[in-house]
Amino acid sequence: MYRSGMNFWRVLQHSFRGSLPLLAFLLFIHPARAELVYSKSRHFRIPFQFDASELKRLGSREVQLYVSRDAGEHWKLVEGTSPESGKFTFEAGEDGVYWFSVKTVAASGLVYPAGPHQAGLHVLVDSAPPRLDLQLIEVEPGRVKLTWTAEDDNLDLASLKLEFRDSASDTWNVVAVRTHSYGQTSWTAPEGGTVQVRGEVSDLTGNRGEAQVSCSLEIPPVRNDKPDYGQPVANDSMTLPGSGIPSTGLTPRLTSATTGSAAISVQNLSSGTRTPAAPQDSGPSGKTSLQGVVLKVNSATFRVAYSLDGVGPSGVKQVDLYITEDNGQKWFYYGHDPDRNSPMDVTVPKDGEYGLAFRVTNGLGRVDIPPQPNDLPDVRITVDRTPPIVKLMPLENAPDQEANAVMISWSAHDQDLADRPVALFYSMTATGPWEPIADWQPNSERFIWKLPPTLDQPFYIRLDARDKAGNVSKAYAEKPFVVDRARPRARITEIAPIGVPTR
Repeated sequence: MYRSGMNFWRVLQHSFRGSLPLLAFLLFIHPARAELVYSKSRHFRIPFQFDASELKRLGSREVQLYVSRDAGEHWKLVEGTSPESGKFTFEAGEDGVYWFSVKTVAASGLVYPAGPHQAGLHVLVDSAPPRLDLQLIEVEPGRVKLTWTAEDDNLDLASLKLEFRDSASDTWNVVAVRTHSYGQTSWTAPEGGTVQVRGEVSDLTGNRGEAQVSCSLEIPPVRNDKPDYGQPVANDSMTLPGSGIPSTGLTPRLTSATTGSAAISVQNLSSGTRTPAAPQDSGPSGKTSLQGVVLKVNSATFRVAYSLDGVGPSGVKQVDLYITEDNGQKWFYYGHDPDRNSPMDVTVPKDGEYGLAFRVTNGLGRVDIPPQPNDLPDVRITVDRTPPIVKLMPLENAPDQEANAVMISWSAHDQDLADRPVALFYSMTATGPWEPIADWQPNSERFIWKLPPTLDQPFYIRLDARDKAGNVSKAYAEKPFVVDRARPRARITEIAPIGVPTR
């Protein structure tokens, strides 16, 4: 009778007309299976439903609701009502967790189910809204820092929403941050003026906390030494775990700039050359990825190819590029690819190492959060426009060699010479045309060249040296080397005595 008596009890899961909030749940026998329900009101109704035939068989005349405030150690009768009423009304004296149990009284006076109470419902009552604290300060002309703190015992972090607007726009824009109860981020307002930030966060019961702050900024000076930092991107050194922002499912993948090529490269737009690197593992699309690769380019403007994985039926709305100058400690918004088709042209202000990362917005507006402080870049690119320093020494006859060999000596220095950085050429004139002596080879600083048999006139030498970025320096011999294959001989023509008087 214990089991059969409880099988028919469950709370209605439908809309119930009335002025009080309703809790809709399923009532179980075992407390471990009790459902937890959240309520932001202390006064609520608990509707129930019963099996009429079973109730008639028992001759039940009353349904009783019990409550426990100490996790089932002690129980108190709250209300008894007729089965026909179909609901209980409960008033919580304070916020907290309440356990509920239901029993029915038969015509015989027996109570079902017999024995200890079995909680069929846990209710967490929380009537207080979360506290959201926002602080917005100017850290330098035209740049603000936002700090937020959200507090509540039952905080719903996924509900955190931060938005900003400034003098450049009348619309509210999302401040993209990792979802955490506290944190900070900063961004620039290119036109200065007033920056406003508003935020909201809810708890699990549906209470909502709101806050709004503003800050007046100076007009920032014109900056030509960095990319466009016009959007809010977290740039503080603190590490914030987790993210509640839904992912687009789109994965940007940096690939070779040459379609169909297995070699990884980035194209220099100024010179038209490509800087290769060792191929990396292929991604889901089968295309070569640049993840973790450091590339060298000799131009401040270069072309980066990418491919997109996981594009859904809504397509791609925007492809955004973020850039870092310190391997991810700070990230800045660079801009978007206007045509949303690979490749994308990138210009940086000066030589140095830059990290790149893409974020893609799908057709419905869903996008992953921008790179956060200490996030590593997808690829690193070193811009090096300084060519090697080279010097060509005067040519000499090769030691211990026949007359038809010369020794070419040089020095070549650079912070990152290519693996085979040196090539040698010769010409009959100081201006060319130049013929190869030796193709790219190690920087041995000397080379013994055996002269071609047909080379019988003065010639000039040219030395080319290159670094890994593709910069090339050329050094020329100041004077021609004279080829002289003659082997002079001495022939005795006369012998005359010295110091003997003649007669």
